[in-house]
Amino acid sequence: MPNKLHHIRCLIVLVLLVTAFAGLGVRLFSIQVGQHEFFVQQALAMHERTVTLYPSRGRILDRHDKTLAMSEPTKILCLNPEVIADPTRTKDPDALVARLAEITGTPAEELARLAYLDGAREVWVQRELPEETIQRIEELRGDRSVFEDAVGTESDSARSYHYPGIILKDRVRRTYPNGALAAHVLGFVRHETSQDTEIEPAVRDDKHPVAGIELAADHWLKGQNGRRIKHVDGRWREVLRGAAQGDAAIDGLDVALTIDLNIQCFVERAVAEAAERVKCDGITALVLRPQTGEILACANWPTFDPNKLTEQTHHHTANAAVEHAFEPGSTLKPFTAALALDYGTVTLQTEFDCEHGAWRTPVGRVLHDVHGYGVLTAFTIIEKSSNIGIAKVAATLGGPGEEPDMELAKERLHNGLRAFGFGRRAGIPLAAESPGLLRPTHEWSGYSMTSLPMGQEISVTPLQLGLAYCALANGGTLMEPRLVARLIDANGRVIETFPPEAVERVIPEQVARQITSAMKAVVTAEGTARQADIPGYTEAGKTGTAEKIINGRYSDTVYDSAFVGYAPADNPEVVILVVLYGTTRPNHYGGKVAGPVFAQIGRDVLQYLEVPPDEAD
Repeated sequence: MPNKLHHIRCLIVLVLLVTAFAGLGVRLFSIQVGQHEFFVQQALAMHERTVTLYPSRGRILDRHDKTLAMSEPTKILCLNPEVIADPTRTKDPDALVARLAEITGTPAEELARLAYLDGAREVWVQRELPEETIQRIEELRGDRSVFEDAVGTESDSARSYHYPGIILKDRVRRTYPNGALAAHVLGFVRHETSQDTEIEPAVRDDKHPVAGIELAADHWLKGQNGRRIKHVDGRWREVLRGAAQGDAAIDGLDVALTIDLNIQCFVERAVAEAAERVKCDGITALVLRPQTGEILACANWPTFDPNKLTEQTHHHTANAAVEHAFEPGSTLKPFTAALALDYGTVTLQTEFDCEHGAWRTPVGRVLHDVHGYGVLTAFTIIEKSSNIGIAKVAATLGGPGEEPDMELAKERLHNGLRAFGFGRRAGIPLAAESPGLLRPTHEWSGYSMTSLPMGQEISVTPLQLGLAYCALANGGTLMEPRLVARLIDANGRVIETFPPEAVERVIPEQVARQITSAMKAVVTAEGTARQADIPGYTEAGKTGTAEKIINGRYSDTVYDSAFVGYAPADNPEVVILVVLYGTTRPNHYGGKVAGPVFAQIGRDVLQYLEVPPDEAD
């Protein structure tokens, strides 16, 4: 019979078993109930992988839906040094590197450095791969010739051998089918710089906008990322493919601009030809529709190709039409005259003594005209571009008489110029737009009332100046600039349009017509811009030849030369602005160097738009 000690031992074993199973039960309860969510997440982390689904970036179109920018699939070439260094997976890597160097044009030494990089599992070799190069690399990946040369046989393994050390990864490339055309408006995107291989796809080169519409309209163009949750095994191979979950990517919108590709071609051709004729630092040309504020063309020289950005500088890629402010010179005179006409202090027939070309102002400054004039009317002051005359016109803003109220004149001139859009951003949807410079009156010097009327002590962007001339051409109403016309979804449906918007009426329509009549005389034998004449059409415009400020002083050798105008003069279809920066004598007068560019652009554009001629040739 079992003795007492045996019973005690059985009891101890039973207690230990009960305690062990109780502890196990508690632990199982803790794992299965108390920490259920934690372990579920751990399991998901081991067996689920989230893949980013990228949307298709929207296209940029012109006003007639011609493609200006688009994204297209391509490949990026990478190497896996770990695989290349493995003799069981890559036979004769030197020969392989030599073949790859021949195909891609990459120096063999550079390829060898990348191919034998210690500790690396993936290195980038080349981004910009033409389709022909991609095909040749694909052939090399499955080519057995290198292996055959190494082993001297054609075994079954040789016939099926390929080179896993060569990797062609999917990517998306932003392309601009028209090259440099409208490059400053479109902007560009930069390359992805991350090599994070945990993201699929690792490279996408159309989602980092830098400038232009690519940046300004990115919130429309980029779309919305999606995600796909896939189930994988211990070796990261996908299983249960049909059970994958996630959210689909939403493609970006197409952005249609007001730019007309044909008009852009005309403008860029004229600008390029002007750059060959005239020595200068740069050129800007704009074509706008005055009634709507639409920008039909915007060109700058020097320019760049957004498909090839490796050697471009900011001088090439900056959009001078909105980023560069310059002193407008005599192109500002019509606005001074318009304000005086509006306040009723002068008429076009009011006469002013222009002092035969030299006049000492009441504050002691001596003003000069290019030619010596006697008495000129306000009309001929615009026609002849008299500095002395426009300064005297501006003084009348302080009231009639020998001693006008100059504080009142300052206030009226400042407020009037600001109403025309000077000294403030036009509001175009492009980054880095400059507001220009129009100082408040308390910062004006004693010379300012003679400087500003002729376009000194003020800086404007070409766009500001072009829009102000649109106000003159549009009967005195200033319009908001328009660059984006409509948004289109992936199904081709227009989902939003952007109609014209008026800012304000700056001057009465009658005053605008009076200024137009004076500016029509500028483009005649008696005016300063006979070379701006467009055969078959009437034009209204104004020259500008502004001395550049160099080292804090006005230069007498370097100028910014401009012509701005519209046609047909009495029923304007387009406003055209041309500015040549940094011209030098003797090719520096606005009428001489900018006028012919205006005429060339005007002829091509008006014929393209089928505008009927309004003047005998």
